[in-house]
Amino acid sequence: MIFAVFRHLLRCALKICLPAAVAGFALAGLTAAAMAQVPGAPMQFMLVHAAPGSGNCRPEGCMDWIAAEGMIDARSPDDLRKLLASTGNRKLPIIVNSPGGNVEAAMEMGEIIRKRGLSVAVGGTRLESCPSNQPLCADGWRAGAKAIAYSAGSRCLSACPFVLSAGVRRVVSPFAIVGVHQVKTTYDQERIIYRMKYQIVNGKKRLISRQEISRKFVGLHDSTKLSKSQRSKMLAYFKKMGVDRSILDMAMSTVPSSIRLITPDEATNINLVTDKASADDFDQGRRLRGRPAFFGLLGTDFSGFDSSCCKPAFC
Repeated sequence: MIFAVFRHLLRCALKICLPAAVAGFALAGLTAAAMAQVPGAPMQFMLVHAAPGSGNCRPEGCMDWIAAEGMIDARSPDDLRKLLASTGNRKLPIIVNSPGGNVEAAMEMGEIIRKRGLSVAVGGTRLESCPSNQPLCADGWRAGAKAIAYSAGSRCLSACPFVLSAGVRRVVSPFAIVGVHQVKTTYDQERIIYRMKYQIVNGKKRLISRQEISRKFVGLHDSTKLSKSQRSKMLAYFKKMGVDRSILDMAMSTVPSSIRLITPDEATNINLVTDKASADDFDQGRRLRGRPAFFGLLGTDFSGFDSSCCKPAFC
């Protein structure tokens, strides 16, 4: 018999860091600690109704849409599913305002959005009577969830473009920003010591047992290199959504501490944006120079509103 002690340094992917965010990307061998908390307010979803006088009403009714505000985290896909279940078969647009978050969750949200055939726009939503730092506050929901959509200062950064890419129609106002940067993977390093038992059979060593005898956390290691599986998964996702693969090159050319803004022309060229809207189209919902209003671009319905169908973003 041959006894051996084997020291093994285990590296498990923990998270992907995005602008002002830390997010999880599910990989083989992901540890339980991988779903680290994302700093910042988690994404909230709410079915809202255009406030009278906001410019988003027609004779047949006022506009309804799904507001998505905040950081994408591991719970976001399920929260989105719950809200969509309350809307039946209505194809309401999603207006998203997010600094980024969990890449895996963003792609899962994208799959949900594309399967439902929904449109996505970058913009903010604020309920009447809600402060700017709590745009989807409970008081605003209890007052009827009447809201305004705006573009100035809205953003879709880092993981958020994965969500934007999923819309069957995708609109970004000139006053909103879209940006990407490198994916930073953090590896959790552990030193594991095994006791291994071998047997010599016909001159060849054969492992017959392995027992872990100790495990110690060593530290963290960051990397901005994508594994082949990560890159392949992301490229396959963008291809499915009809967005040019160069968006990933844009991201990987920019360090995690910075952001690569995608210009309106670039967004059109890579098909990240499918319909152009002016700032007035977005903010006022009007027809200008023969162009359809912003919500018209998204192809939504005006089939009524029931504020009881979903609780505020906590649902």
